[in-house]
Formats: sequence, structure tokens, C-alpha cells
Amino acid sequence: KKGVATIKLPEYTSVGIYTYLFQENDGKTAGVTYYDQKIKLVVTVLQDENGLIRVAAVHTETEGGKKADTFPNEYSAGSLKIAKKVIGNLGDRAKYFKVTVTLNGDGEKVYEESYGVTGGSYEQNPKTIEIGKPTDFYLKHDDTITIENLPYGVTYTVAEADYTGEGYKEAKIVFEDPGKMIDTASETVTITNNKNQDIDTGILLDNVPYVLLLALSLIHISE
Repeated sequence: KKGVATIKLPEYTSVGIYTYLFQENDGKTAGVTYYDQKIKLVVTVLQDENGLIRVAAVHTETEGGKKADTFPNEYSAGSLKIAKKVIGNLGDRAKYFKVTVTLNGDGEKVYEESYGVTGGSYEQNPKTIEIGKPTDFYLKHDDTITIENLPYGVTYTVAEADYTGEGYKEAKIVFEDPGKMIDTASETVTITNNKNQDIDTGILLDNVPYVLLLALSLIHISE
């Protein structure tokens, strides 16, 4: 996008070169890097046969004196992916686990009302999430949800409900970014649930007919 600023010049009464310096306001929009250097407006007032005329030129300058007639505002944003894995011989891969995600912002910044969420197989999952509002999602094995277009600087927490009462180990949550801050194009949090148990092999069912046959043979011999 491009923006246009209108500057009203005064009425000049004498020839000369008039120089003005101005600067872009920091709009506090999250993720936006504003231009923080001075912008120069030079007005040259000349005399011609019909009176005074003015020639205006506006530009930015680098330290080396290179001029430009535009200046950039850069918006930096990334996505946050949350992936679910279920392992173990008793891990239920059809089970949905409750995961709570909270996005945290800078109180001085301005954020969108909400950010879109895609992916996952649970139809009732929220489609958006707001800054500062803990939001619950339900994920099963191999599900991944993605929160899109998060401004750089947003931090996040991810927690899961306690399923140890159902025989699962405490969930293992691995943050790709230990700082838990959006500062790259894509970041991933992986949650793994493990339910594993030794199987009772006192009598193997596959051997039951053989055991019964052996018992009948012993009975026949004893007769």
C-alpha cells in the first residue's frame, strides 16, 4: 500500500531556499517498523517575469547523501503451528486432547481484533483467536492447527489439560523457539501424549487350544 501526505506551504514574499524537516509518526501498529529518519522538504522560491514561483522537492537522505523520494514501512509477521502426537501401545489416536493457547502482546502496540486459525479435525474448534484471551482447542493424533499472520513480537503460551488420571504420562510440550516469541516466518509447538503399559502374558490366548488338548490327553492317560 502507498500513502500520500499533503503539506500546505505558506505564501512566500521573497526569493530564497526554505528547508523543512519532518518525521513519520510511530503509529504503534504491531509488527510494523516505521521510518525513523528525518524527511527533508526543500522549497526554492524563484523570481520570474510574472512574480514569484516556488519549486518544492521532498526526499530522504542516507548518511552518504543519497536521495530517495519514498521511504518504507515494513510489516513482519509469522505463523504459529501447534501439532499433536499420541504414542504408546495404549495411546488412543482417536481421542481429542484439550489444548489452551494464549497470545500475549505489548500493551503499547495496536493489534487486529483477532487472528485466523486453520487446520485440525475437530469441527467445533474456534476459527479465530484474540490477543490476551486464552482459547481452547481440541487436537488428536496428527492434527495441526495454524495461527496465521501474527505480528513479530507476539509471545505465546501453550498448555494441555491433565490426562494423567487416564494413564497418560504428563504431556511433553516442545517449543521450536525456546523464547516463545514470533520472530520468524513459521514456528511450531509439538505436544506428545504417551500411554504405554506392559501386557499381561500369563496365558497366551493363541496357546489355549493346545493347553486344553494337553489337559484332555492327560485325563485319557489317567483313565
